[in-house]
Amino acid sequence: MRFRLLVIFSLFFTSCTVRYSVRIGGVLYNLKEGNFEFASEAVKNNLKKGSLLYNLELGTVEHYAKNYRESNKLFDAAENRAEELYTRSISKQTASVFTNENVKPYRPEDYEYVFINYFKAFNYYFSGKINDAVVEARKVDNKLKFLNDKQKRTYRDDAFMEFLSGIFHEIAGEYNDALISYRRAYKSYIEEYHKFYGIGVPEFLFKSFKWAAYRTGIELAFLDTVKFSPENGAVIVILEYGFIPQKREGFTDVLWDDEHGHRRWIRVAFPYLPDTEITLPPSISVMLGGQKGAPEIAEPLYRIAKRSLEDKKGRIIAKALLRTAVKYGTQMEIEKKLKKKSEVLSDIVGSIINIFNVATERADTREWGTLPALISVAYFDVSPGTYPLHVSVGNRLILEDTVKVRTGEIKLFKVRAF
Repeated sequence: MRFRLLVIFSLFFTSCTVRYSVRIGGVLYNLKEGNFEFASEAVKNNLKKGSLLYNLELGTVEHYAKNYRESNKLFDAAENRAEELYTRSISKQTASVFTNENVKPYRPEDYEYVFINYFKAFNYYFSGKINDAVVEARKVDNKLKFLNDKQKRTYRDDAFMEFLSGIFHEIAGEYNDALISYRRAYKSYIEEYHKFYGIGVPEFLFKSFKWAAYRTGIELAFLDTVKFSPENGAVIVILEYGFIPQKREGFTDVLWDDEHGHRRWIRVAFPYLPDTEITLPPSISVMLGGQKGAPEIAEPLYRIAKRSLEDKKGRIIAKALLRTAVKYGTQMEIEKKLKKKSEVLSDIVGSIINIFNVATERADTREWGTLPALISVAYFDVSPGTYPLHVSVGNRLILEDTVKVRTGEIKLFKVRAF
């Protein structure tokens, strides 16, 4: 009977804790449908104002709504908050030992920390402020250098972000800096992305590399076979697809009978990402004039997220075990003291504490949920002229523009598809 009550009450209290994926469900749905006002309201109604995730999710919504100035205000606040969170709150840290990690302010994953500057750079670029976009590119360089100096983790560099940094440097006329960024991107694709994410060096990087080498007067033997015309220009379409997979919650339950015949129940909760494979659907079409683009996967964020979580798995489990040990030890100590007064009271209080301990053992499934699952790049090397640009998913047109390309000019576009 005692155990049945434990199960009933723990299920009740557990159901009262809303998973993060549920809280932002309305945000994702409305963002996908292009209902930016409703997506914004969903963020404001379901997330704590001023929190890191509030600023990240709302900043993303405002970005796609083309409210670039407001978006950058939110991302500035998110970046400042992220930097503050590297100094952990002792009070919150202590509380998490008795409940779960969700009571602590959310600290971003390393790739999330870097992608703040991805959105800020594009906000500035789309606002015609290329120099400010370059500043954000330099911040990416500094953050990636910082990650390289940290303890060993899979995500120590970001090939795509290095490539994008090079593009912004090149648009701004900083060709030496662009070449440095392309070198880093090339190295990262070879050393990390191929090994951990199954992504080789994409063709578009060789083309950008060739341009930067030409502009700086440097000859690189491995680029000799890359087709190149100094009279041409480039149109680059960044294609973001889908949503990053949502973290799920797993449990490990241990039950046993103690020496008094009382059923004991402890629970360890942990987050995980399911094994999944995400690819661009064949219905996506990128056309420049009569030329059909072939988007290449540049940033498999869904794989980066999974690998990053796996890198932390040992620490997550260790924290969960410590938390469970502290909870159970505290429960036993309280029961022991109460038993001296009344065994019935001891059993009742022990059951209540056990219910609380099991019900509050929740995994931290928070994440920046509006990030895309993957990012691809379609690169067009074209002669000077004016071209119609169309990006569509099936019969749905998501980008239509007319592009005028001059010799040596780079035109950069970005779209989101679902």
